[in-house]
Amino acid sequence: MSIPILFGAIKATLKTDPRQRSLLREHLTHRPSELRAAINDLLDRAKEGILRRLGRRGLAIIVDNLDRITNQKVPGKERTFAEQIFIDSWSLLSCLHCHLVYTMPPSVANTPRGGFLRPLRIPMIPVAGRRGSGTGLARLTEILDRRARYAGLDPDAVFATPELRGHLASMSGGFERQLLDLLRSALSAQGDLPIERPAVDYAVRRARDDLAQGLLTQGKRWPRLREIESARPCELDSADLDLLDTHYILEYWDDDGYWYDVNPVLKLARQFRA
Repeated sequence: MSIPILFGAIKATLKTDPRQRSLLREHLTHRPSELRAAINDLLDRAKEGILRRLGRRGLAIIVDNLDRITNQKVPGKERTFAEQIFIDSWSLLSCLHCHLVYTMPPSVANTPRGGFLRPLRIPMIPVAGRRGSGTGLARLTEILDRRARYAGLDPDAVFATPELRGHLASMSGGFERQLLDLLRSALSAQGDLPIERPAVDYAVRRARDDLAQGLLTQGKRWPRLREIESARPCELDSADLDLLDTHYILEYWDDDGYWYDVNPVLKLARQFRA
């Protein structure tokens, strides 16, 4: 059996069998040194063989989507799952024989325990500054234009009007993942080009409702969101960190430091405007 087929079989088993996942997790938890040595051996072989043939000087690995790890507490402990991974296990994460990029939940970077990690924080692109002046809208529309060119399309032919493109960009709040999600949703609703206003409105409503649904049983959070929006710039407290992780609140940066605002699609929610 080839290595890709073997890894595929293991992945399929772990996805469908919770008992096997628990056994593997328990096995690896109690053998960190063996796990580290095995991974480094694999990386060293890759660098000696594949990289040498390709004429590359080093290996870089991007471990994405770790920013989506839950902010819930580990059962029986005071730390969260994210803190357990990035703080308690940092020596294991940083000892591999390659360059590594991890995506970290914002809440970890905003806690005293996470401060020593000195993470590279990449804020959102500000559609408007903390006091309402200035704009990063041109950068966001350029992202959409580049995406169109990459797909072999004329950027001016994707949206019915430049104003519509700007509106979709502004609803992203400068969050690139949300920008592309809105674009995909609008394309799905439209079915063809150019994208018209009803498709953009549909994409924004879907994003709004998906976010608002997450607060269905947390009605007390809406007053806090309104407070953050009206008191901009506003300092966050520990109870707000999960809102930052789930992008109900977006983080920005300027010469005065970090500041925060409510996700623009969430501002359209009935509960927020109440």
